[in-house]
Amino acid sequence: DIIEGKLEAEQGKREEIEELLSEWYKKSKRRVKWKRA
Repeated sequence: DIIEGKLEAEQGKREEIEELLSEWYKKSKRRVKWKRA
């Protein structure tokens, strides 16, 4: 099913983006703490 494949690809992209965002968030939080210290 082409539609199902597209949906799966969308889901994969979303998960990838969420992972990247959480990684970036952790890094930026660390940076903020470091600046305050």
